[in-house]
Amino acid sequence: MASGNDILSTSERNLMKDVTEDIGPLQRYRYRLTYDTTDAQYKLINAEQELRELVQKEESLTKDLDQQMRYTFRVEEIKVIESQLDDLNQQYFVLRQKWLRCRNEFTEYLSRAFDLWRSYPNWYLHPVLQRDCALKGGCCGRSCGCCLKRATASSSDHKLGIGHCSVECACCIQSRPFELIDARKAESRSLAQVSSSTYRYDDQILRASIWGLVKDNEENPLDLIKRPPVHWDI
Repeated sequence: MASGNDILSTSERNLMKDVTEDIGPLQRYRYRLTYDTTDAQYKLINAEQELRELVQKEESLTKDLDQQMRYTFRVEEIKVIESQLDDLNQQYFVLRQKWLRCRNEFTEYLSRAFDLWRSYPNWYLHPVLQRDCALKGGCCGRSCGCCLKRATASSSDHKLGIGHCSVECACCIQSRPFELIDARKAESRSLAQVSSSTYRYDDQILRASIWGLVKDNEENPLDLIKRPPVHWDI
């Protein structure tokens, strides 16, 4: 069975020589060859948004369960939380299959580009994605540092849910002066969905999420995620 390097094109092999210093040229080369596969990429980003919401809800419930076990120990409330956590695990199982179906649509160049970018645990700390989080009222717009901790805090079993804030982020919920009703949560989820047929802004999210790239920018993607995080005061 051929390894990942065995199936690289000649151009990719030449660009791979400098990949430890700058992955940009290799990623941009692959991007130019996969312009017609955007639908699969957008589907995957939307699946990851669902996974993040689920994982962040799970984190909140786990903290609630810990509080119950340590202090109040109300048996009925503990049972309710445990039941909710079990349901979330089942939902994650299904969503993981959805994510995999999207991932399996990737062509060879796209697949290798995606695997390379996602091999860096802090890929989601790309400045484009940090700013997007802040614009949506997430933790990147505050000094709490919650998003910075997620790469190490999230369970390896639920690593597909690593990323920025959703409507279920506990810190965001506490920071808001109001509680989002279900209908407003649904609106927020809908607005967060990305599509190849809508806005140019969605393309920025796609490039950063899948490739680590910024349009008309030649910087090394690794340098972008190694920089000190920007506190986006929106």
